[in-house]
Amino acid sequence: MSLLSPVHARGLALPVFVSLLALGLFGCGHPATESECRDLAQHIAKLRLQARGFDAAEIDRRLAQAEQDPEYKKTMEGCVGKRITDESLACVKNATTPDEIKLKCAR
Repeated sequence: MSLLSPVHARGLALPVFVSLLALGLFGCGHPATESECRDLAQHIAKLRLQARGFDAAEIDRRLAQAEQDPEYKKTMEGCVGKRITDESLACVKNATTPDEIKLKCAR
């Protein structure tokens, strides 16, 4: 039985992509690396899953499975190389809720 159906994986990928895209629209910054994109995507997805009430073990399982989804790979391709500022990176990494990312980091 799949812990994260393709629909659920896509449900994580689109909001994560939109958040990452919004972060890259403002400021000069530098081209985002694959590592930075992966860290940001995982943190954003983790916050979204926590907000839905999943425990740490289930979050880890779902994140690992999501990385294998084609939508996740498209999200990464859309992020790597986009301009991002150090301020945006720090903001997302320090965010504790999805709303904080939307309201504070992606402005």
